[in-house]
Amino acid sequence: MPPNIGKLRHLRTLSLFTVRSTPGYGLAELHGLRLGGKLHIRGLENVESEGVAKGANLISKKELNRLYLSWGGSANSEGSSSNVNVERVLEALEPPSTLKSFGMNGYQGSQFPSWMRNGSVLRDLVEVKLLDCENCEELPPLGKLPHLKRLDVRGMKNVKWKDGEWYDGVKEKTFPSLEKLSIWYCPELILPNNMTQLTNLRIFVIGGCSTLPYGLKFVSTLQTLHIDSYTSTSLPDWLGDLTSLKTLEIWNCGELRSVPLSIQHLPNLSSFTIKDCPHLDDWCNWKGKDLKYVRHLPTRIVKYFPYGMISEFSESNRRSSCSWNCFKPAIKLGWMGLL
Repeated sequence: MPPNIGKLRHLRTLSLFTVRSTPGYGLAELHGLRLGGKLHIRGLENVESEGVAKGANLISKKELNRLYLSWGGSANSEGSSSNVNVERVLEALEPPSTLKSFGMNGYQGSQFPSWMRNGSVLRDLVEVKLLDCENCEELPPLGKLPHLKRLDVRGMKNVKWKDGEWYDGVKEKTFPSLEKLSIWYCPELILPNNMTQLTNLRIFVIGGCSTLPYGLKFVSTLQTLHIDSYTSTSLPDWLGDLTSLKTLEIWNCGELRSVPLSIQHLPNLSSFTIKDCPHLDDWCNWKGKDLKYVRHLPTRIVKYFPYGMISEFSESNRRSSCSWNCFKPAIKLGWMGLL
């Protein structure tokens, strides 16, 4: 990116702006630009003060609909100061109320800004991503956002749900439009047992956890469940109660020893994937005594990805009344970037 980009007064689209400590790369370059569409600002650890952040004038950019803010990463950290109050910097980066998608990565403050707790500022959001905000202990009241469809929370080791976030016992519905919820490596983020209000939830992704939220059992609309890097040896039997489930994916679970037999009762399951779960080798190699309970279910698809198993599974496919689909190489599910 060239310096002094603020001189391009007619610039309307700038997908990426990296803050640096050198002249011509400060947030003031954004002040007078009437930007629209998507804007990703990286290198916010190089912002010198709250006043400098306010100079970006983000609140005036009414044509923006996607905004992502990043600290760290590949940004130039020269000149960054440890005594800059990152919470005040973020407070000064208040966006316009026109946003449809908002994300943050690497924020080191312990609290989110007031504008993230203000339903009128973020009222039109459809998607929120909060990644590696390690010091935050409480999520903003995202459940009040009427149009929020996708929520992705990752790498927030201290964060917890606010008790009032789910509005138990009141008429106001929480997360009324939420369709996809992703939670990765948030050990303290315990979901409530009452998740019946999530009447639009279709996809639930969880990674780096030791247990599955019991409340998921009562989500009658769930169609896809992806479990990744699960650290326990067994999965709960109530998986068999997710009668609307169509896709079940179990990836990278190094401690998992078995799959609950209750999955044989899932009437709509059409895709079942096991990937990189070494203790399930026997189960997937037709050696496990429990496999017969799944083997005889119609239209079940089991995909397993280790090298050298393709011919064996192809032969099994011809012998089985089920449809077994095995291929390589596997497509890994990585941490989604902000871009």
